[in-house]
Amino acid sequence: EDILNIKNYFSAIVNQVMSDWPEYYLSEYQLGKIMDSIDLYNIGLYVLPKSILKKDSLTEENIKLIKNHPNIASKIVTRVLATKKDTDLVNYTNKIVLMVHERYDGSGYPDGLRESLIPEEAKLIKVADVYEALTQKRKYKEGKSRRNYNKKD
Repeated sequence: EDILNIKNYFSAIVNQVMSDWPEYYLSEYQLGKIMDSIDLYNIGLYVLPKSILKKDSLTEENIKLIKNHPNIASKIVTRVLATKKDTDLVNYTNKIVLMVHERYDGSGYPDGLRESLIPEEAKLIKVADVYEALTQKRKYKEGKSRRNYNKKD
């Protein structure tokens, strides 16, 4: 359900961005590849021990493992998608899995990329991902309604 939400939010965000800023236009072909890539953007988490992902506090070693999941995802994507012989899908998916956790200020991971080094597609997917996280209930927090997601607690 999370991935479907992220895809829907991404679609709404990217359509608004393309409407407001035509220079960020993406073709239907590009959008299709990106939407397919969203299915796999966190696949690297699935090879980590579940015990790490369920912890309330993490050790430095746990944090290193988690921050490496985009590299693991890239290896998985390259191996699995290479069999489809769809170079564009491999390239889009690798770009997204490797860069969706980067941050504009350089504090993200795995490479600490910043600003224009992060592709626009990855930035937009991250916005959708954060919005989904804010509005969905988690074991440690209630989700905020879409109406008041930006109000302070």
